[in-house]
Amino acid sequence: MTPLTVQVLGIDPANKGACLMLAAIRDQILQRFPGARVAVDIAMPFEDRLRMGVWAVTPADWSTGPVLKRLKGQLTKCGRSQREKLGLLHSSEIDVILDSSGFAYGDFWGNAKMEHQIGRFIDLWKAEGKVVIALPQAWGPFTEPGFAAHLSEVLSKMDLVFARDRQSAGYLREVGVTTARDAPDFTNLLQPTLPEARAHLRGAGFIVPNSKMLEAYGDAAHDGYLDFLVQAVACLRRVTPRTCILVHEGHRDMTLAEELNNRLDTPAEIVDPADAVETKAIIGAGGALISSRFHGLVSGLSAGVPSLACGWSHKYEELLADYGMDAHLVRIDAPQDWPDALARFAAEAQDPEARARLATAAQKEKARAKEAWQTIDEIIRRRPKAG
Repeated sequence: MTPLTVQVLGIDPANKGACLMLAAIRDQILQRFPGARVAVDIAMPFEDRLRMGVWAVTPADWSTGPVLKRLKGQLTKCGRSQREKLGLLHSSEIDVILDSSGFAYGDFWGNAKMEHQIGRFIDLWKAEGKVVIALPQAWGPFTEPGFAAHLSEVLSKMDLVFARDRQSAGYLREVGVTTARDAPDFTNLLQPTLPEARAHLRGAGFIVPNSKMLEAYGDAAHDGYLDFLVQAVACLRRVTPRTCILVHEGHRDMTLAEELNNRLDTPAEIVDPADAVETKAIIGAGGALISSRFHGLVSGLSAGVPSLACGWSHKYEELLADYGMDAHLVRIDAPQDWPDALARFAAEAQDPEARARLATAAQKEKARAKEAWQTIDEIIRRRPKAG
């Protein structure tokens, strides 16, 4: 019998949050369907696929670049056994499509991205009998002309749609999508162990900058954002034995980390983990966290690490609310509120009762994530090709 074959959409290997989602999906699928094959688009570099233990899917659309155009003539001549020796699967061999885009469908990215990723393929996928599921993610808003109607049509053809927070569910209801289910970000189920080489970071405070803050608020916010991060470092230095700047994503975040260090009287250690799972392990072993990266926050909160967010979309406040930490959100455009917010956070980070409440909330969120995966499991097993 051919093993279950699952393709995961929305994975950018340069984005550690996306890689965490892929690792969590792979773990859940293999636990529930031993021997299953988890695959991503062939555009993901080979070394990243090898490290993540996933297959590659030849594209339904070969026009996405000159390399694929050259490969098409060769790969389309290969039989299944030949492709499998190369770690390649044909799109027609996929049983299940899991969209793990995180935050890709809304005005920030526009209707074109939704159409490129799922809209143009949904009818073909369903005609081939594939199960198509939108995993828990942030949605909306959808005010771009024509976006709402198009999105509603596409999502109505899916087998299951999850919204990661209440505002996202509300945006979906506004465009007529009333069947979306509620579930948290599922990377909370990953529990990696801190590498021995990183043992000195146990209990540390971590500052996680995000270059996307400047995309959202404009370059004019650059100095103000760094001003906040300087105050954040001072806050963590009061409550943790060591404070580090953790680079969650690439060279642009590294640039922010270096700029921040240049503003500090005493520079902090910059931690640049090799991969997403190690990043999660480091944050989860910390003593306190101030993050502008969403999945940095998930990594901290799900491990019971007191966390404060300075973010750029509704997904941050909704995540904090899920963990009972909704008082710990800072707006970059409200500098008058920073001192009090940081003082409150410092006090709670040192409060054993507050930490116990956070640990309880983390267990509740993990239970919700497991319930969502049980629903996904049941839908996959009911697919027409099953058995």
